[in-house]
Amino acid sequence: NNNNNEKYFYNRFNLNEWNSKIIISCRSNVLNDDDINQILIGSNNITTTTTTITTSITYLWPFSKQQMKWYIDKFIKINKNNNINNINNINWTIQQYEETLNNYPSLNKMIEEPFLLRMILSVLPLLMKQHPLGTIISKAQIYEAFNDQWIDIHINNIINKLSELRIQINFKKIKYTFQQYCQDLAFQMFIQGIQVATENNDIQDNNNNNILYKLDPIMETTILNMMMKNKIFGKNILIIIYQKKIRVKKIKI
Repeated sequence: NNNNNEKYFYNRFNLNEWNSKIIISCRSNVLNDDDINQILIGSNNITTTTTTITTSITYLWPFSKQQMKWYIDKFIKINKNNNINNINNINWTIQQYEETLNNYPSLNKMIEEPFLLRMILSVLPLLMKQHPLGTIISKAQIYEAFNDQWIDIHINNIINKLSELRIQINFKKIKYTFQQYCQDLAFQMFIQGIQVATENNDIQDNNNNNILYKLDPIMETTILNMMMKNKIFGKNILIIIYQKKIRVKKIKI
């Protein structure tokens, strides 16, 4: 298929060049049979007069109680000296994590999935501050808390780097601007029926780096002005410091 946006997953990422045998997905529950056959697998299913290549699907069983305990223990050890965990000065034990999880019954089913368990453990201290014990917590609230914490961590990292250059930035202002940017992007993607915002290489080459999906010009100008005023600029909100001058580029998604 010549349309880059409609290529099969297998072909788009050239998995055949790596001689790939396995595709791992943590979101298999949102894929129906047509998605799996037409998008995920695509031309990987080949039938000839002499050979038939088929793709099988393997599902992982949910975590048992013991597996959860092992996972929490590994989570603590791996992240013991990680700044992400230390942002709130949290130094919990396995028992503290288990007791806190037990106080939120709505999480019981979610923590059986390794992906969600990892995310929940990362934001559990924050969830405790936002929701009283026993409160029903949805997946959307977990994603929101994780996203909020991720933004805080990286803004703090940016501020620390800038402080070394004696450049001051208002934490609340940059966070608000970035959140507004993300919300406007999400809204535009919803309106256009887009699930993933990407750059189309073919269109980009032919149109002098024009962007396939772009925010409202007013919002983009606001972000540009804020970054230029504070002598910072970046691509994909990745901050790049220019000590003597600022080279202006378009903000890309």
